[in-house]
Amino acid sequence: KECDWSSDVCSSDLKNESMGCLGDIAELYYEHLPSYMTAIFQITVAAIQNGTADDDAAMFALGFWICVAEHELEVQREMEDAAADGVPYSGGEVTHSFMTQVQGSLLPILLQCLMQQESEEDDEWNVPAAAASLLELLSKLTKDAIVAPVMAFVQEHITQGDWQKRDAATMAFGSILDGPSSDETARLVTMALPHMLEIGRASCRERV
Repeated sequence: KECDWSSDVCSSDLKNESMGCLGDIAELYYEHLPSYMTAIFQITVAAIQNGTADDDAAMFALGFWICVAEHELEVQREMEDAAADGVPYSGGEVTHSFMTQVQGSLLPILLQCLMQQESEEDDEWNVPAAAASLLELLSKLTKDAIVAPVMAFVQEHITQGDWQKRDAATMAFGSILDGPSSDETARLVTMALPHMLEIGRASCRERV
């Protein structure tokens, strides 16, 4: 049955089953994905953008990209280890660098997902949490390239009165710390520290 992800024509159960299957396919048949990635990208993005914080289809869609990113990160690390040892990579697994290709389109969507938190105490696995996990993986794959767009988001939202925007900015900043080079990470901390300290002072004032 054909499913229109931008409307309500497709039942929630069918959406969830479809997204769940995509995650399995990403994990088991990664090497066969190139011919289908344009369609998969469109379907998963529609599911994410039309979902809510607790929407199962959106979480499954993010889960697909998490599976892809985990695979590519594992292969990338094996290649780096081989290069460090001065030997050819012989792991057998392939990487199509999908995450690098979709970074420019997917990153703004992930950052918007971070603002879907429904409670300041919300620590459940939901769309914002899945987006943060994917953002962390993306930073490890793309390294310094992710810094500029994420820091633009952080600087725009870190001092906002809306707690969801502040939390999203803080989550975005924390999610990318392990990806960039040490020099770039030091610059990141220098840029963000004054804002983080101000948030801490404001929080203390609110409790007094």
